[in-house]
Amino acid sequence: RPAASSREVPSRPAASSRPDPLPRASAAPGAPPPARPAVAISEGWAAISVPFPAQVTQNGRTIGTTGTGALALPPGVHTLELSNATFEFRTTLTVAINAGETTRLSVTLPNGSLSVNALPWAEVFVDGRSIGTTPLANVPVPVGSREILWRHPDFGDRRQLINVTARSPVRVGTDLRR
Repeated sequence: RPAASSREVPSRPAASSRPDPLPRASAAPGAPPPARPAVAISEGWAAISVPFPAQVTQNGRTIGTTGTGALALPPGVHTLELSNATFEFRTTLTVAINAGETTRLSVTLPNGSLSVNALPWAEVFVDGRSIGTTPLANVPVPVGSREILWRHPDFGDRRQLINVTARSPVRVGTDLRR
């Protein structure tokens, strides 16, 4: 029995039984090339602006997340649900998508409830905006990550980052004497 030997055989493209998708036509010298068929655009996009990541679902199926670029959708009217568990946030949007176009949507955030206290007392700022002097109860603040600043003339400033949620009231406090 002779030993098997290996040798490379040049490969040739396999013959295709499928027709060429773009038929070739021979053009006369100097004539413009044949026109390519128009490609139909079969989707549009929804660009959703929310200041934090939100999961986007349609009919119970996750289709993407905000903040990662526009979401591709077939043309037509779509009902989308946005949610974020950290902020207890959920809302529904209806959007009309046109083929080849981007529809931009901005989400209005609901307010959460914030109560703030300090010992001995302090002026309180949320994201740089004064909301009053402690004690403060049930102050409406937009849902999301917020910076709290307590300011006292004798004890200085104290800062804290908090998450304001849509459903659960948030309570924060500090002892500026420490």
